[in-house]
Amino acid sequence: MTTNDISNHYESHTSTSYESAFFYSEGEYTQWLCDLVRDTFNISQEVSDNKQLSSCCNGHKADDQSSIRQNRVLLDVGGGTGNFTSMVIQGVDSMNAVVVDPFLPATTLSSPSGSDVDKDDEQQKKLRFVKASAEEFIPHTDNDDNTTDEKVTWWETDYNYILLKEAVHHFDSKERVGIFTGLRQGLKNEEIGKDNNAPPSILIVTRPQIDIDYPMWPAAKKVWAANQPSADDIEADLHSAGFKDIRRDIKSYPCEIKLEIWLVMVRNRFWSTFSHFTNEEIEVGCDIIAKEARPDAEGKVKFEERLLFITAKK
Repeated sequence: MTTNDISNHYESHTSTSYESAFFYSEGEYTQWLCDLVRDTFNISQEVSDNKQLSSCCNGHKADDQSSIRQNRVLLDVGGGTGNFTSMVIQGVDSMNAVVVDPFLPATTLSSPSGSDVDKDDEQQKKLRFVKASAEEFIPHTDNDDNTTDEKVTWWETDYNYILLKEAVHHFDSKERVGIFTGLRQGLKNEEIGKDNNAPPSILIVTRPQIDIDYPMWPAAKKVWAANQPSADDIEADLHSAGFKDIRRDIKSYPCEIKLEIWLVMVRNRFWSTFSHFTNEEIEVGCDIIAKEARPDAEGKVKFEERLLFITAKK
């Protein structure tokens, strides 16, 4: 999938249309996933009257972010609207987040340029947004083509955790090692993790290349496999970038959704896989799904969500 294809796919969605899909709307599924991410990073929910965050993020500029570093920072690359990121840090007074995404919609919680957010919303003040691509993390080179550690913007460095949720399949395979290398360089050194029980520095949430259970037609599954990197390839690139203690796990969730709603999601191309098909091909695919699906008495189809969690330490 080309950069233009990806751009057209995401820019065709509003935050409302995209996050109305089953996997991105508020509910039991997203709470399940949020809890898994929290557990992976060992982020505990705090109930506190501490108002430090209320003042630390007020009035700072994009080029002067020293105050936000008083707390632990989650970097969410490809985090879109930031709605899921907000769920992860909600109630955790000691944590802020930076969402980096090249297709930020106009309805994001704060301006990509770093202007002030609504001061009446405590949660918004814990989030900052940057309109940028993952490729901008690739380390700079000097005139002799030697890699340097130079970081030129505040959001490229001094974060504690990295989240890549449903983003890695959009990275050019030739750029993945460079992106991972730059992301690793930006981690705070304390996250090297001499303690074996320390949480991972990076969490990649993606889906299997082959073993999927979603209602699709054969051509769509073929496109999926062609554009989804394998776990082995992702892990090899993390290793090449210098990450250690690389692990993987499959997280499963039993899904049920009305067939008619699933078909609407497919027609709306809620996943980039479906952007490879014309309207006519989508209709053919929906006909195949409808014929092969076995909805229950309430018209619901059941399938298993399988998320691949890949973690590593700096």
